[in-house]
Amino acid sequence: MEEIPISNAIKISGGMNGMRVKKLGASLLLSAVTLLIPLSSAFAEAGWQYYGLDTFHKNSAGNYVSDVYTSDGGEIRICASTYKTISYKVYEYDPDNADDYVGSYTLSNGQCHDFYVEGFRDGSNNAPEIYFSVGSYSLAGGKIWD
Repeated sequence: MEEIPISNAIKISGGMNGMRVKKLGASLLLSAVTLLIPLSSAFAEAGWQYYGLDTFHKNSAGNYVSDVYTSDGGEIRICASTYKTISYKVYEYDPDNADDYVGSYTLSNGQCHDFYVEGFRDGSNNAPEIYFSVGSYSLAGGKIWD
């Protein structure tokens, strides 16, 4: 039996063997990247659902507010999307009564804060309807999770 030097046994320089190795390498790389994607999410914690980026609009009282979000309870998260440090106030919307104040937190661009809203369940859906207010700052925005 003829011995093949190791350097010749692992040398692949094109041809059909080279294409097979390239395809295998590409497949392995794609598989590895696919497996890493879910682990790299900033909010891959159990239960967080991303509602999206909200740009605030002026309400009838002249304040800039977010849309109203129906929460599953527990906590709702906002991440500031603005170039100015501002105070986000959180309210529970009540169509028939005065809105309930939940709390406030001052955030800079990219900073996040969670607000506990479990105690604000009400109405026929037994869920807190939450919105954010930033007073008169018209360029405010935020990324919302529940």
